Amino acid sequence: MDLKRLFRQSEPRFIEFDPDLHDEIFWEAYRLKSFDMESDLDYWEVIDLMHHRIAAHQDAFMAYDDGVPVGIIVADIFAGAVEPHLEYFRWASARAIIRVEVAFLTRLRFADSVDKIIIYSYPSNVAFFSRLVKYLPIVSQGLQGDGRHMFVIEGAHP
Repeated sequence: MDLKRLFRQSEPRFIEFDPDLHDEIFWEAYRLKSFDMESDLDYWEVIDLMHHRIAAHQDAFMAYDDGVPVGIIVADIFAGAVEPHLEYFRWASARAIIRVEVAFLTRLRFADSVDKIIIYSYPSNVAFFSRLVKYLPIVSQGLQGDGRHMFVIEGAHP
């Protein structure tokens, strides 16, 4: 695993969702078509939709790479299993996306309360998650009945 090289200069940061800090970021991301939403919404409609999306999950974080917000992370926890969902903004580079994914999943993996991480991927993203094996012990569980591909990372308790 080549984590030292991936995080040679810095590591991504994760800040708990705060509307006062992050609503303007959501608006800018919407204006740049980062979200699958109608194109004629006003500021408050976008913010309400994003808050509603976030409220449907137990945890939410804004992901930053090199000081720039690059995506929103929400996660659900079920008896030691964590199911994270990451949505990146249009301006997030491929490098930032890999760095954020690896950093966040590594932190989850070493959290005391996490037994396993479950990742569901649509077919278009399977190759991306398959490449993460270079950095994480991610195991494919194959195609699920709903058409998504499932990957699992076992927790690593020291």
